[in-house]
Order: sequence, then structure tokens, then C-alpha cells
Amino acid sequence: MTDTTKHNWRRRHLLKASAGASVLGSPLFSFSAAAQTDVLIKGTGVDVASELQVARPIPLEQVRLLPSIYMDALKANLAYLLRLDADRMLHNYHRFAGLPTKAKAYGGWEADTIAGEALGHYLSALSLMYAQTGETSMLARVDYIIDELERVQNAHGDGYLGGFMRKRANGDIVDGKEIFAEIMAGDIRSAGFDLNGCWVPLYNWHKVFAGLLDAQRYCKNQKALQLGLGLANYVAKVFAALDEQQLQLVLNCEHGGINESFAELFVRTGDRRWLALAERIYHHKVLDPLAEGKDELATLHANTQIPKLIGLARLAEITGKSHYRKASTQFWHSVTEHHSYVIGGHGDREYFDAADSQAQHISEQTCEACGTYNMLKLTRHLFSWAPHSQYFEFYERAHLNHILAHQNPKTGMFTYMTPLMSGMPREFSTEDDSFWCCVLSGLESHAKHGDSIYWSREATLFVNLYIPSRLDWQAQGLQLEMTGAYPYDEFVTLRITQIDRQNKRQNQTPSHAETHLQAQVQSTKDSNAKLTLALRIPTWANGFSAEVHATQHNHAAQTSKRSNAATKKYSHRDSDGYCRIERRWQVGDTIRLHLPMQLRFENAAGRPAQASDSPVALLRGPTVMAADLGPADKAYTAPAPALVGDSLLGKFIRLKGRTLRYQSIGIVRPKDQQFLPFFQMHERRAAVYFPRFSNAQWKVAEQEYAREQKEKQDLIARSVDIMHLGEMQAERDHQLTADISYPVSYRGRNGRDARTGGFFEFTIKVKPGQLHLIAAYWGEERRRRFRILIDQTEIQYVELKGEFPGQFIEQTYVIPESVTNGKTSVRVRFQPEQGYTAGPVFGCRLVLAK
Repeated sequence: MTDTTKHNWRRRHLLKASAGASVLGSPLFSFSAAAQTDVLIKGTGVDVASELQVARPIPLEQVRLLPSIYMDALKANLAYLLRLDADRMLHNYHRFAGLPTKAKAYGGWEADTIAGEALGHYLSALSLMYAQTGETSMLARVDYIIDELERVQNAHGDGYLGGFMRKRANGDIVDGKEIFAEIMAGDIRSAGFDLNGCWVPLYNWHKVFAGLLDAQRYCKNQKALQLGLGLANYVAKVFAALDEQQLQLVLNCEHGGINESFAELFVRTGDRRWLALAERIYHHKVLDPLAEGKDELATLHANTQIPKLIGLARLAEITGKSHYRKASTQFWHSVTEHHSYVIGGHGDREYFDAADSQAQHISEQTCEACGTYNMLKLTRHLFSWAPHSQYFEFYERAHLNHILAHQNPKTGMFTYMTPLMSGMPREFSTEDDSFWCCVLSGLESHAKHGDSIYWSREATLFVNLYIPSRLDWQAQGLQLEMTGAYPYDEFVTLRITQIDRQNKRQNQTPSHAETHLQAQVQSTKDSNAKLTLALRIPTWANGFSAEVHATQHNHAAQTSKRSNAATKKYSHRDSDGYCRIERRWQVGDTIRLHLPMQLRFENAAGRPAQASDSPVALLRGPTVMAADLGPADKAYTAPAPALVGDSLLGKFIRLKGRTLRYQSIGIVRPKDQQFLPFFQMHERRAAVYFPRFSNAQWKVAEQEYAREQKEKQDLIARSVDIMHLGEMQAERDHQLTADISYPVSYRGRNGRDARTGGFFEFTIKVKPGQLHLIAAYWGEERRRRFRILIDQTEIQYVELKGEFPGQFIEQTYVIPESVTNGKTSVRVRFQPEQGYTAGPVFGCRLVLAK
């Protein structure tokens, strides 16, 4: 395989992928052994080389959920989608096109300069929900939005679509469209989340493109594709005006997966202009190290990077270029194996920290939901290239323990972060005034729980998730039903409900992503041919078994019955993690899968497993179990729980009469707790990670541990506001302004400095009473002289002399009450003395005095 684009426009025959695979954490496959196939793009006559994809998800339209925790989440999301008003999301689109607005704009992020993003997500969520459920109310809303966007695009007259806004230097908020004339003229001001005064406009466009493409794919709305092409032509003109250096400057601002958008336009249309543009949108600073096999993710904003890699994975499928493939694979392994927490999420305050340092970052701001939403997308690409159970071991972990945790099924509302710090409650969105990115990705996540349960490769059906559902595998004329109470219960039942292989419904209109699968089975006309069901067997399921109960059919009497003699047991797991059952299936055939679930501990990376304070989490099968610390609306003031003793796993007793709940016996300090699935603790305070001590270790550590926990709880209780300097979201939330000031990163921490003649300033909340400002510095900084001002009043002159080598330090400054009296917020300014530098400052915290 070469690195040149392979567009010879010939059909290729599917080759079998390498059967060998190694254990989790080792290389899974040789890229040179990748299978080859082509995807026929419906309606274009173009064959696009897709040499990697050897497996495909069964289309969402062919899967229906049955009652379960996933169905509960889907129903709550459906209800919220119906409560949302498309006209409120269309407000800015209408307004900036000079059309009458039909409803007031939503609040939260929809009232900020990122406005308009929600509409793209909403289009995708409606389209996915229509495919998943067949609810025609979803289709009607999609068609209405597309019609309105057509009016908007026609009014602009140049293909433009957008609802985002721009904040001018004088503070005026205007149509974001005006920044593109500046950018095309070479006036580019890019700063992480901000591009010429507009909050992530390219990221915003990526969501609009995704919504339009989903509307075409799932709702067969061809007008949506034409709108996307109109917008693409406008965007292309902007990029055409930029040289490579200017382009990279633009790409320093979060741009989502807009490279994927243009790759998909190429796939849908066959127009190679879009492929060329997709490949040009390549952020060298981030992607080159990954293509070289390096993990340089520390201090990067996590979710800014993942969509770039999803787009790169799509380009790998289209072009066959190995460095695209290598970067995507390297990133996935780095994140899942070295940067993820036990629930499958990653990041602290939205940022990657140093590899294998999670034990040092178990905070109240772990695991941004958008990051996991996107990691699941990337996982699907990698699995399609080389089906292996390790991909869905991660997928299930994150889908069950993070995605389900991030929606409250009672209300349909969503979290932004999912805190793993003991005792911290989840903060949920509101109906009309949040619209954070994680709310919007949540609308999609909970509209498509059936999209990765079943996958196919020729005559093999992979069962990757044990979610109760009905499958209509149209390409092979097989229908089955999967039932059970997994993950609460260890048993899963799959029953064949229909076989009609001679009349496979190949007259159904396929999506572009599945057409090649139908070509694979054209020669399989024999209704008696064998099909293989490949059941994913998790690494934790020791002693699993799968029993097939075959149905004996009496053709003369036209009756069927199950025979014990026809029962066959399987207990072999192949090297790729699947138990394969190949047979000529009949209606009524049943598989009873047993996946034994034992309690086990999992260490948080970053501390030696033998360390006295090494945090561990408790799991049962795929489920993260957490201690129940009480209602979220009541304060938790006790120390974070710790595990003390030997042979700890034997000291948990499952409580009878409860779905899944355990009681610890004599091993939790300060007192024993009940443990239940973390994902269902939406309105409870939880403890997920526990320092673990032997009895002897605890005698030594008890007093020090209690003191540290008390200090930590006291600091949190006294905290009024926290400013994480050098982090894009925090700086935007706190209205940071600066001049001759730069974000920095050191030893896994982000910060900001200001050089001589410059400053940085931000807003921070205050409360009545005596307040202190705590600032963090690297202890070896020398010759740093600067002033700290609050609302233009100097409160401290600071000189750093390098007196604390090898450590970060915190200094506390008293704020005169006269500076904050009667106020709810103030402006904090760091200003260097002439000839010196201020900081770097690695974060500030405003606290009430003790």
C-alpha cells in the first residue's frame, strides 16, 4: 500500500482481514493486511476506495430498542426534542439574513457569540431519532428546518449560512459573517476559542454541516445536501484566500471536524474539490506528532482535538494514506490507555494532563461529555478497520458509565462535566438557558443508542453491545430479538424470529455507507447457507458460556419445538475476543449467553499500585460501582471515603431485593457505605475512587489523611470562584482580556504570563465578607515583579525569587473589604513592572477567609 491517493474508480473484491490479533494494549493488526473494498456513492456513479473498512454497523433504521435503561434515556430525550422550539434556534439565522424572526432566541450559549451551533446538533438529533424510532414528528421538524435554511441561504445570495456572532473591539455584538472579509485579507486573530472576535465559527459550521448531512442520510432530504454544497462553496472561498501559514493560524482556533465535513461532501458528490479541501484542513501542530507515534497531548484542550482525528480517520478510509491512519490509531490508544478514567471519560477541566497521571487529577471537573461522545465516534472507525473486542470493551465502558450518567432520565437534562471527586454532585442543564456543547451532543448521544449494537462483515454478525433490541438484518434476511437485564444480570438471550434469505430485501434504499455490504452477499442466494453470530466476550467474563437451543421443525405437521438434544454449548473465545457460532439458523433458535460478573478493583494510573494512597475504583462486569454519599441537594461534609483492610473484595455483600446494590462490611472509613451503579446516581453524591490502605498502613495514615481531607473540604467550601489561567474555556467564561500576554504550560499545568508593557485581566465572582485571592506559581521563578489590582485598586506587589525549587507554590493575598463591598464580581489584573514579567500564574482561587 502506498501513500498516494488511490482513486482508480474500479470495484475491488473484499479480502479477508488478518485473523490474528494480540492482547489488549498491543498492536492489533498490520495495516498492510487491511482488507480492500469500495463504497459506491449512491446517485453519483463514483466508487471511492475504502481499503480499511471491513465491517459496518447495521443501519440504525434496522434496529429498534426494547425496554431498558437505554430506552428510558431515549424516551427522555425524545420528549425534550419535542419541547425544543426550532424557531428559537433559527432566530439568528433569520435575523442576519434580513428575514423576520419567529421566536425569541434561547439563552445560555445560544445568547453568546457561539449562537447557531445548537441548530446543527438539533438537526442531527432529530434525524437520528427518526432513524432509531420512525417517529414522523422528527421528520416533520427536519423538513421544516431545511425549508427555513433554504430561505436564509437564498436571502444571503452567496451560499452563506450561520447564526454565530462577533464581538467587536468596542463591545458591539454583530453578525459573525463580517470576520471572513478580514480573514481573507490576512487580518487573522486566532486565540484558541476566539477567531477575530467570534467564538469557534468553524467548529460551529462543522455542526451545521453534520446536521445537513444527517438530514440527507437519515431523512432522505436531498435539499439538505444542496444547502451544504452552497455553504461549502462559501467556506471554500475563505480558505482559498489563505496561504499555508495563514491557514495554520486559523486552525489554531478550535475548528471541530470540519475536515470530516468536506470529506463527506466528496463521498456524497464525487466532487474532488471537497477532498482536496478536506486534506488541506490539517493542523500540523497537533496531528504531526501523532502521525509520528508520539503522545504529546498534555495541556491540550481535549475535545478540540478529537474531531480532527475523526475527520482524519474518514480521510484514511477514502485515500488509504497511512499517516492519517497512524495518527488516528495512535490518538485512540493514547487516550483510552493513558488518559482515561474508569468511567471511560478523560480530561480534567476539559484538558489532557500528562499520560498516566489520572490519580493526580480526580477533581470536580473531570470528564467532559463531548469528549466521550466524540471518542465513541472515533472508536467506530477503528473497529470497522479491524474488528476486535478491545474497541467495544472501551465503547461499552464509556457508553454505559459516562454517556448514561450525563443525562438525567427523569428530566432529560444533561451535565457538562461528570465529577469523579468524592461527594461532588452533578450539575445539570436547564430547559432554555444552557445549551452548552455537552447539552447539544447529548441530544445526539441519546437519539442513537442502537447504532453500534450490531455490525456485519459478509455473513458474520457481530454483537458488540448487549442492549435489549430487535434487529432486522435486511442484507441477510435475518431478524432476531435480544432480551435480558444486562448489565444488572449476567444472562443475555438472543432469539431468531425470522429467516428469509432467498428474499433478502435488496430493493430497500441503502445509505451510501452500506451499499457495498449488499454487494458482498449477492452471491449468497442459498437460504440454507450458514451465518455466523460473533458474540463479544469481555475480558472480565471469565468462565463465560453460550448455549444454543435449536428448534426442530416438523415440516409435515407444520410445527416447531425446542429439543434438549439439539442444545450445544460454546465456551471458546477467539483471539479477537469473540465467541463465534456458525450454523444454519432457523426461526426459534435461541442463544443463552452467560457473562459471569465478579467484583474487581481497577487502579487509577499515576500512583504505584502498592502506594498507601493509590486510588482504586470498584467494578462489576462493565459497571462502575460507586458509594452512595447521600442526596445531591444536601451537603456532604465528611472526609472522602477510604478503603481499609485486607481481602477487601470479600467484604461486599449484595443486598437482596435491589436491582444492583452492595453493602460494604467493616472496610470503609469513616463509615461503611452502600454501592450502586455510578451511571444511575444522577441525583446522588457519589464516591468513585478510594484510597486503599492495609490495616497497618491506616494506623499511620489515619490522622494525616483526615487532616488533608478536612483541608480540602474546607477549601472547597470557602471557594467563591476559580480561574484556570491558560485554559480557553475558563478564560472565555471569565471574560479575560490581555495584551503582550501568553498562555503557557509547564509540568502538566496551564497558566498565563504578561511581559513588560502588557497585562492580563479577568472577571471573578465575589461574596460579602473578608476575601482572599490565592495564586499559584512555579517555585523556581526568579526576577518576576508585578502588581495585582482589583477594580484598579492595587492589593499586592509581588516579587518571585525562586525560593521553592521543584514545586508549585500558592500565595494568599488579603483583599480589602472596601474593594468588594456591594459587588457580585470584580476585575483582577496582573500587571508587570517595567522590564519584568508577571507570572506565569498557574491559576487563581477566590476564597472566603477562615
